[in-house]
Amino acid sequence: MKSLFTPKEVIAVIDVSYRQLQYWDHSKFIGPTIRKGARKTRMFTFKDLVLLETAVQLREKGYSVQRLRNIITNLRNLVDNLPFPLVDVTLLFRGDEILVFSGEVTTNLNPKEFILLSVRRLRNHVNAHFSEEAAA
Repeated sequence: MKSLFTPKEVIAVIDVSYRQLQYWDHSKFIGPTIRKGARKTRMFTFKDLVLLETAVQLREKGYSVQRLRNIITNLRNLVDNLPFPLVDVTLLFRGDEILVFSGEVTTNLNPKEFILLSVRRLRNHVNAHFSEEAAA
């Protein structure tokens, strides 16, 4: 299971442009967890991918930059203190609220009123992408 990702690999699995990824890094919004070497190699963790996927989905729903920053800061704190593995998490965003569930979630809420992000589905998507790439 792949756990570190180059910027090129990130844009292959998350719907974000290289320029957007670079801008978010330089503005200290969401950047790579690991920077190493004289060439400043940037490596993103799976947790970084979760934050990036969240930002992309919220941005698509029209969240302002300030709201995105606040939510990502709060999500980063929540994720760092989870009592269970990140891959078991489902996140529900409703306005500025973040609800964290262990396992899959079913709801009868209007889909226009919330965003649901299954971390397990994201992990499966990432695994499938890189297993297909390795097989090619």
